Amino acid sequence: MKDELEFILQNYEKEIKKWLEIKSPSNIELAVSFFSESEKYVDERIMEKKGIIKYNDSGGGKTNYISSFRVTFFQDFSIGEELLTDLTYCKVGEYRFVKIISPFTRDRSYDLIISVRHQMERILTLLNAKKAASNFDPDSIPVIGMDFKELEENTIDFLLNKEFRAFCNAHFIPLKRGVVLEGKPGTGKTLSLRWLKEKALKNKIQFRNFESPREFLEERGRYFEDGKKIFIFEDFDTSLIDREKTGDTPNAVLGQVLNVLEGINQIHDTVSVFTTNKINVFDKAFLRPGRIDKVITYGLPNEKNMQDFIYTYLNDVKEAIRVGLVKFVVSKETDVSYAVLKGICDDINIHIFNFKTIDLDAALNIAKEKLVGANKNNAVKDTKDLVL
Repeated sequence: MKDELEFILQNYEKEIKKWLEIKSPSNIELAVSFFSESEKYVDERIMEKKGIIKYNDSGGGKTNYISSFRVTFFQDFSIGEELLTDLTYCKVGEYRFVKIISPFTRDRSYDLIISVRHQMERILTLLNAKKAASNFDPDSIPVIGMDFKELEENTIDFLLNKEFRAFCNAHFIPLKRGVVLEGKPGTGKTLSLRWLKEKALKNKIQFRNFESPREFLEERGRYFEDGKKIFIFEDFDTSLIDREKTGDTPNAVLGQVLNVLEGINQIHDTVSVFTTNKINVFDKAFLRPGRIDKVITYGLPNEKNMQDFIYTYLNDVKEAIRVGLVKFVVSKETDVSYAVLKGICDDINIHIFNFKTIDLDAALNIAKEKLVGANKNNAVKDTKDLVL
């Protein structure tokens, strides 16, 4: 293997010419780069074609003429003699490129990107901008009253701990897991998923968030692909009863999901994470071991959590105002979630930016408005007529 390898995708030369709109390849220079998880950041996935890439190695140099194309590499990397790939035609903004998933040293770790040379820099800029905007850095914000340890043990550690995986194999324990995150809105479920996504991508674990049951049903073949995977189903109870998204009854959709989780075709190296505000709407058949192995409950902040939160996010506010604000929110009999506390602190900080100061009355008025609005938005409809 070489650090730098120049090649042309001879098997797909016609498709590349057509998609990149190349009419006279003798005067066109192509560029090759790699970009991990690029499918998450493209504007359009046009079509897919599976096959084996064959390449010609023409020797050293950054640029070389191979077949009817001249190819330039943007990065150095090494690849083996045979690459099992998926080929996808993509667009980001107005630019077209071909993406090829390639295993390299790990299963499905990198995406090769092929484009016209003068467009590559702009394509990479757009893809990196979208990737940066979607990434979550847990160290960039204070996390109060939450511990990701239990979630990490049941997801990342479950997929990566070699000693544990060997133990499971020796004791006939399937290497798949179902996890439910349950709790009232604003208690940290979405924040935990952002943290989980960042950890998964850093460890080269495929991470996919299904936005609807229909999307899951269309892409359920991902469950049977090689490699370690984490699949997310946010607000699962709500999405099941949305007929416009599913086109079927809640129980019919749930049945199809369960057939994948525990059907005759076994799945491996997979963690499925469901979130819900009301776990009691689900029948025990869904929650039993083998389908759901762990339920992690998210609660509302206690008095100590509220105090820590307000003191952390309002660190420039006078002590007397922080004391009064803590006393006020603790005294409320209504739900005060972490999301509500963050909204209160954000609005107080914005008020200070605009007016250079704030008094206790103004801070309490902001808190009152946030609490009223939050309780209206967090109302959960009665689902007693459902048998999920």
